[in-house]
Amino acid sequence: MLKPTLISVFKNMFCILGINWGIKVRPASNFNKSISNILVLRGKDSHTVPYESLQEAPMYPRWLPPESRVKFYSSSRSFCGYEKSASLLTNSQICIDTIDRLVDKAWSMFTSKAYTHQYSRHGLTEDDFLDCFTVMEKVIHDYKSL
Repeated sequence: MLKPTLISVFKNMFCILGINWGIKVRPASNFNKSISNILVLRGKDSHTVPYESLQEAPMYPRWLPPESRVKFYSSSRSFCGYEKSASLLTNSQICIDTIDRLVDKAWSMFTSKAYTHQYSRHGLTEDDFLDCFTVMEKVIHDYKSL
């Protein structure tokens, strides 16, 4: 049985007997905005897959040029014994929750002074920590505003 390797951008991509190369885009309200995607398809007829739906404008910020949205690579060779396989590498808003949880945990540890003494022995100050929190909160804000 083929194990799915694509993010939920694809609808009905996998069927019981393998991959259905027909790609359908979900309504725009369900999208995580992406900055860039790389789609790698391997196996029989992979070069014929209509990947254009991955270039739909609602999936990307307005400022991103269409030619930068998705790169497509295909090979007729099978991968790991599967007749067909698909992989999507994406830089998208999907990371927001994970980064947000990590920053919250780090703030909690910092405010309770957990491990800070070990870092101060090596020259790090509280200002260094605060600068790092500022950078990470800016990253979260930027991803949310895509």
